[in-house]
Amino acid sequence: FIFSAAERAAYDQIALDSLDIDFSLSVDLGGGRGPIPAVAHLRGNGSFWCDRKSYVLQLEGGSRSFFEESFSDEYVLLSMCLDEAYIEQHIANQLMTETGAFRLKNRYVELALDGQTRGIYLLIEKTREELVRDQTRVRSVLRRGYWEYVPKWSYDDDLDRATEAALAITANLDGLEGTELQETVDSRVDLEAYLRWLALNALIQNGDYVDEAWFMSAESLLPNGEIGEYFETMAWDADDILVDCHAGGVNAWVDPYEIAYCAEDALDFTLLEDPETYERFVDTLDRLMLDEIPPSRFDDAVNEAGLAIEPFFNRPGVAAAMTELGEANPMAAKQAVLAHMQSMRDDFAARHALL
Repeated sequence: FIFSAAERAAYDQIALDSLDIDFSLSVDLGGGRGPIPAVAHLRGNGSFWCDRKSYVLQLEGGSRSFFEESFSDEYVLLSMCLDEAYIEQHIANQLMTETGAFRLKNRYVELALDGQTRGIYLLIEKTREELVRDQTRVRSVLRRGYWEYVPKWSYDDDLDRATEAALAITANLDGLEGTELQETVDSRVDLEAYLRWLALNALIQNGDYVDEAWFMSAESLLPNGEIGEYFETMAWDADDILVDCHAGGVNAWVDPYEIAYCAEDALDFTLLEDPETYERFVDTLDRLMLDEIPPSRFDDAVNEAGLAIEPFFNRPGVAAAMTELGEANPMAAKQAVLAHMQSMRDDFAARHALL
């Protein structure tokens, strides 16, 4: 990030007050290509007050390619200040990509402000834009919050219509059970993919995911012969894995078998409380943990995250910039990450064995 004197003064005040407003800057991507004018703003409700800010970045002058087969002018830069050792989201993204729950390309980068390193960041394609760009005849894109749907985009600019379409996913399900319940839900949203996502969250003990789900619909021919919307889901921001369910699980569905984990949305309750659908959920989890993500695969994902992040600590000033670690020495910073990697391997092995 490169600022003029006036731009830097404006940014410093925005960062100091943790304001969600745009600021101007230029971006140097390296390679002698020169600075690119851009606009950015801070992001992250829970991380606004971190010393190392996270950003949404929009480049001017057209799209750029940061990833293979990906071109965009908007990206997210996550400081991972709430992600212990900066590897949990990287690990979760790998596993969720492989299981179809995550669709955005991402990688580690180093960010500097006016030549001063701010350490390691996770660069990710911007969610709303990629979901619209990568699908055909998209009608609605929403992020699920705490028991509500927050519209982010609609093909006709009618965000209220988009919200109503999403709310229809769980409408008129009272009294339905078994096959009838599953077929009704599956006519509105990809039920198999949703159950796989629930199962994955149970396997990796995701402690906060009720509001980390995106819903996007495409124009579809519905069972009644009408043209309507069919929803798919995508996971987001999985930086709380192998941890206790937030708020002590007070809002989570209580599973008498202790298999489901931190399932908090009304749709989760409806599905898991039905014995036949619950059995389908357990079968989905069984296949996932035995065939796709045994402890050896999780260990590989941990190792891949470690290999990806380790070289950055060799760069001057990066270890000291990662203030959340409290280790200015590169070797000490690496050891802190290695220790957390081993802790994650042990915790997952225990979780897998318990299930």
